[in-house]
This record gives sequence, C-alpha cells and structure tokens, in this order.
Amino acid sequence: MAIRNGSSRIEAARKLAKSHVDFDPGVMQVFLLEGDSETNIGEPIKLLEVVEGSRPRGIEPVYFLPNPEKGNDYPLVIVDVTPAEFKKYRRRRIPHPGGSWKIGQELATRESA
Repeated sequence: MAIRNGSSRIEAARKLAKSHVDFDPGVMQVFLLEGDSETNIGEPIKLLEVVEGSRPRGIEPVYFLPNPEKGNDYPLVIVDVTPAEFKKYRRRRIPHPGGSWKIGQELATRESA
C-alpha cells in the first residue's frame, strides 16, 4: 500500500469522501470503487458519490490529477449518481471505458459527516 504525505490511499480516500460530504449538501453517501488493478502505485482513488437532487446521467467518470498542494497526492476519479441510479448499480459492477468497477466500502455518509 503506497503512503504519500503520511497517508495511505484508503486514508486519503476517507478524507476526500468526508470533505465532499461536508462541502456539498447534496452528497448523501460516498463509496470506494474498486477495480482489478488497485495495487498499482499509480491507480487513482475512485469515489462513487450518491448525490440527492442531481440528474440521472449514467456513469460519467470525472478524472482529476494529483494535487499535493491541497493534500492529495493521488489521482482521483469521481462518479456521481442519483439515489435511483445507485439502487440500480448497488449489486452490479459499474461499467467504464477500461472495464468495470465494483462498489466497495462506504467511506462517508451525510449522517456521519
């Protein structure tokens, strides 16, 4: 497990998830997305955000570069879904251009923020 700026990928993912729930009142839950290459050093943190009040768009990953100045040394991918879309994908793998991801552990919820 890679550690940068004193944080492992999972610690960094938890901090990002909590900050997104704290910052955006529409973000209700944040889950880790897991792919087949999670052990690769350059693998991005992937977050699935369940956003109340957003429009259904399907799966549209948004990619971000590492931002060490703001405390994130990892590439980041965010996928926003509506609560209805989340119910649809909850028990399945989420397709993306390079394959698919499974929904992993819940990292933050509106109640725990």
